[in-house]
Amino acid sequence: MKALQYFGVKDLRLQEVAEPEVRPGWIKLAVTYCGICGSDLHQYVGGTARPIDEPHPHTGMSGAVTMGHENLGTITELGEGVTGFEVGQRIVVEALRGCGQCHSCREGMRNVCHVLSILGAALHGGMAPYMVVPEDLCHVVPNGIPDEVAALTEPLAVGIHAVAQGNVRSGDDVVVFGAGPIGLMTILALKVAGVRRLIVVEPNALRRSSAERVGADVVIDPTDLDVVVHILERTDGRGADVSFDAAGADASFAAAYSVIRRGGTFVSVSAWERPTEFNPMVLLGTEATFTGALGYGPRDFGFALQLLADGTLGDLSWMVSSVVALDDAVTGGFEELLANRDAHIKILVRPQG
Repeated sequence: MKALQYFGVKDLRLQEVAEPEVRPGWIKLAVTYCGICGSDLHQYVGGTARPIDEPHPHTGMSGAVTMGHENLGTITELGEGVTGFEVGQRIVVEALRGCGQCHSCREGMRNVCHVLSILGAALHGGMAPYMVVPEDLCHVVPNGIPDEVAALTEPLAVGIHAVAQGNVRSGDDVVVFGAGPIGLMTILALKVAGVRRLIVVEPNALRRSSAERVGADVVIDPTDLDVVVHILERTDGRGADVSFDAAGADASFAAAYSVIRRGGTFVSVSAWERPTEFNPMVLLGTEATFTGALGYGPRDFGFALQLLADGTLGDLSWMVSSVVALDDAVTGGFEELLANRDAHIKILVRPQG
C-alpha cells in the first residue's frame, strides 16, 4: 500500500510499504479520514524533537514514519485478546500512548508520559489505507455522527482537555487567543462549560467569523487595537478569569498571560517550534496560575464523542474546508495550508481509493 511518510524537514514522501499486520491487543483499521493538524505542520517545517534514526525509548521505532494522528477508520481485523470491539465498527483513535509504567502513567496522566509515543511520530499514523493501533486508544463512534464530523473528535478532545486544565467555572470571563481548529474547539468546550463572557482574539477574517459562529461573545482583531487594554476594559479592569493561547505566536502568548486577573489562570495550548520570552514577574505580581494542556485523556475523548452524538455542538461539518486524496496530501494538504492557512479550518486526507 502507499503511505505518506516523514523523512525530515519538508521531506514527506508517498512510499510503497507493506500493509500492517494486526498483533495481539491491537486493532486493524481501514482509514476513512485523517486530519492535518497544526502540529503536523510544525513537524513538517520544524522537524521533530527526536531524530528519526534514533530509536524511540518506548516503541523502539526508528526511520521513516507514516504521518497522521487525527484518525477515523473502520475495523477490519481484531488482534488476539481484543474484546469489546467488532469488525465493521467505526473507530476514532487517541494519538497519545503512554508506557503504563512511569509515574505520570500511574497517576492517570499518560498524555504526559515520560516516554510518550505519538501516532505519526513514534508510531505509524493514519495517512495510509490501513493502520494498526492498540485497543486502549480506540473509541467506537456512535451512530448518527457523520464521518467528516467524527474525524474532528481528536481536536475536540484537545479543546475539552484545555478547558479542564484551566479549571473553568460557570460564570467565568474567558479569553481565547487564536481561532484556528484548536482555538475553535476550545471555544466550543467553553460554551458547554457555561462561561459568562467569551472573548476571542484573532487577526484572520475567516477565523473571526468562525469564532462568532461557534459562540464567541466578542471577537477582536488584534491589528486594530491594543488587545490588553481593550480586554481589561471589557472586564471592568479586573482581567479574565482564564485565558488560553491557541495561536502560538510571541504576541499572543505575551498578551494571553497579561490579561488574566489576580489569581487567574493562563493555559498554553499551542505547540511551538522554538522558545519564546516570558516575564515571570507577571506570576509573582498576580499570583496567577500558569499551566499547559497537552492532548487529552480517555475521558476527554469520550466526552467529545458524547457532545458530537447528542447534538449539543450543532452541525460542525462546515469546519472541514477540503478533503484531499492521499496522492495529493502534500500539495493539496500540507503545502496548501502553509500557503493559504487562513483560507482553511480543517483539511482531511482520504487514504482509501
